Amino acid sequence: MIFVDANVIVAHFAKSHEHHKASSAFLDEVLKNRQHLAFSPQIGGEAFIAATSKRFFKVPATPDEFIRLLEKFRNTGFVSVVSPGERAMDIALQTAKEKSVTSAHIFDLIIYGTMLEHGITRIATINVKHFRNLKGIEVIQVA
Repeated sequence: MIFVDANVIVAHFAKSHEHHKASSAFLDEVLKNRQHLAFSPQIGGEAFIAATSKRFFKVPATPDEFIRLLEKFRNTGFVSVVSPGERAMDIALQTAKEKSVTSAHIFDLIIYGTMLEHGITRIATINVKHFRNLKGIEVIQVA
């Protein structure tokens, strides 16, 4: 199973995104090979924020457009939504302490904790630097 970061989802849905082709090719290949993907509610929320924001796109998706596309993605039969529990938070906080992480970077560690809690050891992302020094996971650079 591969955990998918929000930036990959946004780039896949937004044709104007500079990494659209790479993200779409990656996701199409993974799904064609019947590999399972996962994301968390946090990732869905982050993707919604970016895809519907004028800060990121001249013509952002409407909420209805984004939800329709996300539901289509989820309904492929190979995509699961996994939620963080107490173990994910414990992993995130312990890692933040060990690595002196501050501010909004805790959200990447919650993703990391969610992955480990669910036994997921690979993440596909455009922002490799957010995850590259975390033990026990493989980072797949999509762009």
